[in-house]
Amino acid sequence: MLTTVVGLVMLFFVLAVDDDLVQGIQDNPQRAIKKFAVEYQGIFIFNLFLQSFVIAALVEEMVKYFGYWMVVV
Repeated sequence: MLTTVVGLVMLFFVLAVDDDLVQGIQDNPQRAIKKFAVEYQGIFIFNLFLQSFVIAALVEEMVKYFGYWMVVV
């Protein structure tokens, strides 16, 4: 949830600045996403980092939870 909110806020600021990207999203969305990933690599990598951090935290907590129940039961 947090990564989605952060990603949408960053995307909002990028779209407010780059009018060509907005037009590209309307014309060809796949090409516009590739253009976004190439031109705004820092934002793209930061978003991937946030998503991977959330997935790693989720896996860690699930392992702790199920590991606890394996020992108890």
